[in-house]
Amino acid sequence: MYRTEENKLDSGGWDNIFYQLSFQPRRRIIESLVATPETQHLPLPVSAYPSADQHQNEKLTTILQHSHLPELAEAGYIQWETEPFTVEQGPRFDEIARVVTLLKDAGAEFLEPARTGSDYTEYDRE
Repeated sequence: MYRTEENKLDSGGWDNIFYQLSFQPRRRIIESLVATPETQHLPLPVSAYPSADQHQNEKLTTILQHSHLPELAEAGYIQWETEPFTVEQGPRFDEIARVVTLLKDAGAEFLEPARTGSDYTEYDRE
């Protein structure tokens, strides 16, 4: 069970979200789905591996079908089909989408000071 009676994610839900997001192909799929309308199907493997060439597609398709897609689907974050090879939002997609959106929105705020220096890094140099 991923939700408590108060309809909040329990620790298992948080752990699963961060586990799913720890794989780059899964993050790319979720990020792509966040940016599309709810009922739109996205083509695979390009949604997970945007820079892959045609020669890599067969290997990447196998990796997605045997690893990444079943895990995301079991968690309820996506639904996928083999013919045509596509992915769409699953019944629990909003749970992971909110986390991805928050992280992306906050990322610039938190990552930029680390790249350019911040009050904390300046303080450490004194």
